[in-house]
Amino acid sequence: MKKCKKCGVEFEGRVCKPCASAYMREWAAKNADKVKESKRKTYLKHKRSDNIRSKSWAEKNRERSNAIKKAYKERNREAYLAQQREYARKRYLENREEILEKENSPERKIILGEWREKNRERLNKKYLEVYHTDPDQKKKHQVRAIVNKAIKAGKIVKPICCSVCQKTGRIEGHHEDYDKPLEVIWLCRKCHGNLHSKYSKVGLQLEEVK
Repeated sequence: MKKCKKCGVEFEGRVCKPCASAYMREWAAKNADKVKESKRKTYLKHKRSDNIRSKSWAEKNRERSNAIKKAYKERNREAYLAQQREYARKRYLENREEILEKENSPERKIILGEWREKNRERLNKKYLEVYHTDPDQKKKHQVRAIVNKAIKAGKIVKPICCSVCQKTGRIEGHHEDYDKPLEVIWLCRKCHGNLHSKYSKVGLQLEEVK
């Protein structure tokens, strides 16, 4: 048994544990930045190794891994959707110009067209499910059908340019009130998207879309 010169307590081993603990706490308080950086490096090291093990296990147990992920999403649906929306919003704001350029590129339109042709049955099934379960979507489809019939009958004349920016090309109909299906505002895809955008300012007016 040894006797500590600082506190006078007898101890076994190389150092007095109470004194050593007190010294480490004091040192950590004085060097908070070093402690924080050390913890961060340790966390990243373990995180990388955990990710490697998780990916390795998921590859070997693909069905079980997918079932676990699906169950987690169902249990935490609202939080998961909020997380995905926030991620999509940040990605869109950071890469807006690049995303819009890719969306309007001819190559993307060709790829999307081919994908839709291959997955026609899947898309039709999805549209039918949404149509029969969401009253708002059902109302939109009914209004679009009324507008298309009115155009064919000559009751409505579809213009060739946007009513906001005067751009020609693909023109889409916008309804301020779905209870008035024949009152249509004709907009290009960009102006229509800006009007419906989740990231637009509250109270956005039609004149401010451009």
